[in-house]
Amino acid sequence: MNYQRVGIGPIRALAIKPRDDSLGHQAVEIAMGLHLARHLGTPVCFRHPDIVANRALFELECDEVLVLRGWRAAIATWLGVRADADAQAKLATARAVAVKEKRKFKPGPPNFHGLDFRERYARHQLTVRLCRQVDRRAERTAQALGIARDARIVTLHVRESGFKNAAGGESPADALRNAQIETYFPAIDFLVSRGYLVARIGDPMMTPVQRPGVVDVATSPERSDELELWLMMRASLQIACDSGPYCVSYLTNTPCLAVNVTNIVGGYPIRVRDRYILKHVYDGNRGRQLTLREMLTNDYFETRKDLDRYRVIDNTAEEITEAVQEMLEILEGRMEPVPSQLELRALIEGLQSAPDVAARRVRKGEPAAQLLGDGFPGRAFTVQHLVGDLC
Repeated sequence: MNYQRVGIGPIRALAIKPRDDSLGHQAVEIAMGLHLARHLGTPVCFRHPDIVANRALFELECDEVLVLRGWRAAIATWLGVRADADAQAKLATARAVAVKEKRKFKPGPPNFHGLDFRERYARHQLTVRLCRQVDRRAERTAQALGIARDARIVTLHVRESGFKNAAGGESPADALRNAQIETYFPAIDFLVSRGYLVARIGDPMMTPVQRPGVVDVATSPERSDELELWLMMRASLQIACDSGPYCVSYLTNTPCLAVNVTNIVGGYPIRVRDRYILKHVYDGNRGRQLTLREMLTNDYFETRKDLDRYRVIDNTAEEITEAVQEMLEILEGRMEPVPSQLELRALIEGLQSAPDVAARRVRKGEPAAQLLGDGFPGRAFTVQHLVGDLC
């Protein structure tokens, strides 16, 4: 996160510029900026990156942190640009000196004042909303699509490659995060039978969905950034995957179920009502699918990117439906974990606290000891796959 503390006259603020392009990174860095500003007791101003993934993210207001608008935001932005230019100049000078002296240049980690952002997302949640004009505009669009403001909404995002392919393609590692929308149909039908409206979000290049109780916002001509964020903020439940909308839930505080997850540690459920289930991994060297315990060893974690050895397998329709059923129980207040969930969480915490994993966090400016999350892996999924059948 690129941020500068700026001030002139009565204007004092944290000027933040999220990185380009990625919805997930921009949502996380806006969340980080709000929590850092709250910690420092200062207003915040968000500078638009060159490539904005969702413009509505920059139209948020927050009860706990003043987000500057109008002329105050313009002054803070100008000060932030100047401060950023000065910082970049100092960085370039230090790099040039290091080259001249024939030594490695290490700029050092950013200063986040010791904040554990995962702990902040989980236990110090912010109250955010769209500014009034944007909120009303999004509501009118939703109503035109048949979505009432009081509808019981579940937002659904299933990652596909269309958007990336149109922009030049994606790496095989990124493609592992994709899934087939058809495997979600039984879970969708279950939600509709329980009175929910499912709003499918994403990009216009996704596979169109026509199904009772589903509004395919992603491929609708009425799709907009503000409508999708409006839906995520008003949803009773968000079903996500290893992609940007999952990170938006850090801002919206919507209970989130992530399925087909490949990021075991970073994608762990943050809040107490969140859950996730992982994609399966077939190990070519062993000639079988790994158990969850085996996926949480240093051996697998160090070799997991070897796509010649490992094949990633999507969650089944049954696994997704069982996880959705558990989430509805959680929404009703029944969320006591079973022993298998506690055991799996402990294994993941052990992996997260491993010295090499902690060292990577420190290099990024994060604390070595960091909250994994207050949520759990899905119940039925964990019971079935923690040990598994090794025969």
